[in-house]
Amino acid sequence: MDEFALFKGHRCACVVLDADTRRVLWIGEGRRRAAVSPFLEELGAEGCTRIEAVAIDMNAAFDLEVRQHCPQARVAYHLFHVAAKYGREVIDRVRVVEANRLRHDKPARKVIQHARWLLLHTLRQA
Repeated sequence: MDEFALFKGHRCACVVLDADTRRVLWIGEGRRRAAVSPFLEELGAEGCTRIEAVAIDMNAAFDLEVRQHCPQARVAYHLFHVAAKYGREVIDRVRVVEANRLRHDKPARKVIQHARWLLLHTLRQA
C-alpha cells in the first residue's frame, strides 16, 4: 500500500499492490482512511483474513484501516520512513543534548551540529 502524487501540490492517490504478482489491486483518491477503506470493505471479512502482511508508509490512516479490517495481518513499514522517523526523533534529540553539553567547546559543538547527515548515512548503511 503506497501513496503517490496525482498533480503538483498535495493531491494524492493510494495504490494497493499484490506483492506476489505485482498487480495493481486498487487505486483510491486521497491518502486518508476513506481512500483505502472501500478496498478492504470490498474484500470482506473472508478476504481480509487471507491477508498475512501489509507493507505501508508510516501513514497513520493506512495503519488504522489495516488494523481494523485485518487485525491478524503483520504491518511492515517502509525502511525509508522508519529511518526518517528515527533520524527526526532519536538522532536529532541526541545531537541537541550533546550540542548543549558542549556549549563551552565551540569546535566540538560544531562537529555535533553538522553530524546529522553522517549519522543518518551510517544508519542506512547498517
